[in-house]
Amino acid sequence: MASYSGLLGGLEIARRALSAHQAGLSTTGHNIANANTPGFSRQQVELEATMPMSSPNGQVGTGVNLVRVRRLRDAFLDTQFRQENHSFGRGEISEQTLEHVEVIFNEPSEWGLGNALGRFWESFEELANQPENTAARVNLKEQTDALTGHFNQLDGQLKALRRNVDDTIRKKIEEINEIASGIARLNEVIAGVELNGTSANDLRDQQDLLLDQLSKMADIQTFDQSSGSVTVKIGALGLVEHSEVNRLLVDPFTDDGMSLAGIVFEEGRIPAMIRDGELKGLLEARDDVIPVQLDGLNTLAAELVSAVNELHRGGYGLDGSTGVDFFNPDGVTAQTIALSSQIVADGNKIAASSDGTLGSNGNALAIGALRFERRLNGGGATFDDYYNSMVGTLGIRSREAQNVRKSQELLINQLDNRRESVKGVSIDEEVTNLIRYQHAYQAAARMITVMDEALDLIINRMGAR
Repeated sequence: MASYSGLLGGLEIARRALSAHQAGLSTTGHNIANANTPGFSRQQVELEATMPMSSPNGQVGTGVNLVRVRRLRDAFLDTQFRQENHSFGRGEISEQTLEHVEVIFNEPSEWGLGNALGRFWESFEELANQPENTAARVNLKEQTDALTGHFNQLDGQLKALRRNVDDTIRKKIEEINEIASGIARLNEVIAGVELNGTSANDLRDQQDLLLDQLSKMADIQTFDQSSGSVTVKIGALGLVEHSEVNRLLVDPFTDDGMSLAGIVFEEGRIPAMIRDGELKGLLEARDDVIPVQLDGLNTLAAELVSAVNELHRGGYGLDGSTGVDFFNPDGVTAQTIALSSQIVADGNKIAASSDGTLGSNGNALAIGALRFERRLNGGGATFDDYYNSMVGTLGIRSREAQNVRKSQELLINQLDNRRESVKGVSIDEEVTNLIRYQHAYQAAARMITVMDEALDLIINRMGAR
């Protein structure tokens, strides 16, 4: 008891001070070294005065004790960030996909389908002006080839985009499983380290970084466990539980002749309910955005083939032929629309005449007039109106996705800045701490020197003659 009020007690106090402030120096150096490390959280030593000793003159201080090295992190801000990160990831994918679809349609443009459709109608009007002219017939065939080529090309590009999105979904599933496995491994290590009360600060930073990355991919829910591990769920089902991972698997299904990736959990092969994140954005692009455009093109192509063929079969060609289809009647989709083989072989079979007499143009005029008939959307839209509505709706969805992404990005940045204000490393602040701990360490070292000299005086020189 009395030792702490004596020289030996002073040495012990100095030793404890050296140890505590050495930890402060090491922690500060660790912060500086990781100032630019992704996911790193600033660490801080917690010091407290040790229990005092009682003496006849009252209680005597016994020095300082290092309680722990804690990381500075706000769990509430982390939760907010990850919740908003779901929507940001979804919005980002939606914007990218819709922009890609807009590039494919390339409207308004001289080279778009709308312009090709307009030239197709105009070529029928030109034929009506010169029903016996071979050049007008050749021009009509060329413009029709250009139109059907646009349909075929758009169909092929949209389907290629859909396959690319599906490939991305498969890769995203692999990434999610890889991150989930990393979280499970860290759960096991952290639980082992913290079993004896030690805080696994750097390992927890790695764990949080993986959770941040995963939160952008899917709408995860996280639950901290007393062991130091974290449970991760997607919907109602667990993805990570302690050191176990319930992996996501591809469950193939066929749509429009295309093999696509469904998503199920490995355990029980239960469908995964993905409601947000990049994965949701990809699923929406593959199963909604692109199919809507394909369906619109198919509807347009089918109605065009049906309407033109119906009138064309009732007309007469230059060779007196009748009952001939202008388009291939079996090609009623954007992928298959094409001129009929009879028209390809002989342009004289184009039925401009309505009664079989030379110079008659009634049928060409009637077909050209289809341009202004409201045959689509239940009689509410012409061919041009229908296509322009498709493109306009696509543009509106693209702008909306862009606005959502910008709004979420702003919110994400604000939340991340708030997180950084708590966990981020300030070099200026750490240099100040470095000087503070250095001075304290030097003072403690000086205290040991003084105590050592006093002990030397008592032991070796007191009473010496």
